[in-house]
Amino acid sequence: MNKVFPPRRLWPIPVAIVMVCLCAALPAKAELVYVTLQTSVASFDISSGNGATIAATKTTVASGLSEAMGLVFGGDSNLYVNNYGAAGAGSVSKIVPGSGVVTSFATGLTNNRGITYSGSAGEFSVSRDGNPGAISEISSGGTVSPFLTFGSNTSPYGTALDASGNLYTANNASYSISKIVNGVPSTFATFTPGQGVRGVAVASNGDVYSAGSFGINVTTQGGTTTNLASGLGFAFGLAFDSGGNILVADFTNQSIVSYDSSGTQLYSFNTGAGTSNRPRYVAFDRAGSGFNQIVPEPGSVATGVAALIVAGGYAGRRRLRRMSRGSIQAPGR
Repeated sequence: MNKVFPPRRLWPIPVAIVMVCLCAALPAKAELVYVTLQTSVASFDISSGNGATIAATKTTVASGLSEAMGLVFGGDSNLYVNNYGAAGAGSVSKIVPGSGVVTSFATGLTNNRGITYSGSAGEFSVSRDGNPGAISEISSGGTVSPFLTFGSNTSPYGTALDASGNLYTANNASYSISKIVNGVPSTFATFTPGQGVRGVAVASNGDVYSAGSFGINVTTQGGTTTNLASGLGFAFGLAFDSGGNILVADFTNQSIVSYDSSGTQLYSFNTGAGTSNRPRYVAFDRAGSGFNQIVPEPGSVATGVAALIVAGGYAGRRRLRRMSRGSIQAPGR
């Protein structure tokens, strides 16, 4: 008697094969990187580069800026860039990447360094160094209003947000990282006096990366700090690519350097000769992992604004809402 076997379920095999093929097709590194230089924003195409040093194709996106600092993509796909200025001379410019058209978005800022985007709320946050340091909010219409004032001797530069909507600032004068929960700042990490901190980014597991005179440090939510990379020059902005590798702007050596989570250097590329090509902050194109200092939201696929958490801005499903002046909160908290 012949045995009758149930029909085989063949569908898992081709699905698995398709998934493997899709994963294999993903780029090992971001293809287009935006960088603020002294008075301009440039993009660098690194898609064809291989090896430790990449000859990236450089394109000037916008010029004529005034000491360009932090940059972030807004929900409208345009770049927003800080023009550092003292005594109310600082501003934020809006740049259309495809055309290079530059328009004024916000004015009247003082000592503005980092900038973040708060997702579908359409609000931006700007860090202001000085004594004391501060955070300002900018509405979608470009109206500037105060949000938070730090104590003396802080001088916040870079900013980042974690998955819960908590804000982190890199404090160059106090050699520390602040964590701001519901508008209340506290010290998250401190470093050796004299080691200024200029960049910050938050990984999907909650680890906080910082850039400064020490290179790149990683601080866990438990407060343990380890050095990921040293030997850099004047380390500035940080950004994650879609693979979870960290990129840092090396101001002194005029380069962008990438490291994996173990601290192994993956590649680097030069941003140009002369002091006008010294890099400050970094952002990715929309086709890569996202925007300024991106970390994919756990359990999601980074395909656009709605699926991303922006360290240095916020563009995730957990839309921030301002409960009152001086406090921010994520829905459901």
